[in-house]
Amino acid sequence: MPNKPKKNQPETPNIIQERDVFLTPFYATDLIVPFIPENVKTIWECCCGDKKMISRRLQHWGYKVVSTDLLFGHNFLTMKPDFEFDMILTNTPFSIKSKIYQKCREYETPFGLLLPADYSGWICKAILQGAEKVVPNSRINYITPNIIDVVWRGQTKLFIEKETRKKFTSFKKIPKKLLSEHLDSVQRYKNLESIPNPVIAKWSASQFHSMWITEKFNIGKSETIVQLTKEMKLNIQ
Repeated sequence: MPNKPKKNQPETPNIIQERDVFLTPFYATDLIVPFIPENVKTIWECCCGDKKMISRRLQHWGYKVVSTDLLFGHNFLTMKPDFEFDMILTNTPFSIKSKIYQKCREYETPFGLLLPADYSGWICKAILQGAEKVVPNSRINYITPNIIDVVWRGQTKLFIEKETRKKFTSFKKIPKKLLSEHLDSVQRYKNLESIPNPVIAKWSASQFHSMWITEKFNIGKSETIVQLTKEMKLNIQ
């Protein structure tokens, strides 16, 4: 059977791609907080996104946070920070993750990047250069840009199945006539903040495993496995 050719994903340092705007649940930040060096007071989250999920969680833990993002005209790869910071911590935009890593190394301060847990060439090189990994024992489910629609479709499908006592393999398989009869039967949330955490958790998923890769944290191990329980995954926002 022929192998499916692997497509190289384009890097767009000056353009935000949809795959770069998946939001980071609070519990993902909680996994790395115990490893942050004791002398760190101010953290730069250089790719904070519009919801500033990591920034807000770090503030919850008592850190002063400087939040910047391409959304606000701050390109981490080219900007010259005019503020003091002790460490960099962020969920790396997927399309330019290796570039973000290389830029972080230029500052010669501790940094932690949340990214896919793979062994691509640059990751292997990072490990040889002294990077250490903090890997959860289960997947982090990021909040997708279309989470409001995902929740509505999922709950609508369950409602229709209960009403009709029929099972459908997917939302798209529901007959249009039947769907039209129940379009307003399930609440459609207006924004992310209005969705209860258990509901987000129920309809979130991840296609890959994630890890924090760190430098100058002095963890003492090339790889540390941390617990990520179902209960922890309810602490989303």
